[in-house]
Amino acid sequence: MERLIEYERADIILMDLQFVPALLTPAKVDAAKKMVLAITTVARDLRVNVFRRFELMKGWHEIEKISFDAMVNPGDPDRLHDSDWATQRLTGSLRDEIVRGAARALAAQKGGAS
Repeated sequence: MERLIEYERADIILMDLQFVPALLTPAKVDAAKKMVLAITTVARDLRVNVFRRFELMKGWHEIEKISFDAMVNPGDPDRLHDSDWATQRLTGSLRDEIVRGAARALAAQKGGAS
């Protein structure tokens, strides 16, 4: 990743973990939360972007009341992999963040050029 940062022509977005049953078991939830924090810390330290998938999916489940049955691939017995619905919604959210970030960068660039 350091080589990408040095290149300075590529924007980097780290994405943290899914909020899915396989990672929310009593045996795994603490490790999953530590990994989310570790990804956030790496992103901050390297000054790169992070897409907070864990919190986004948690919001779908806890606030929007989307069931894990809708969020997880129905053919996945491990309950780890996203459903098509979750993948489409996730990619739409990521796209929207990229578009907003690009607009902010363009506005800052125009503002700095005057």
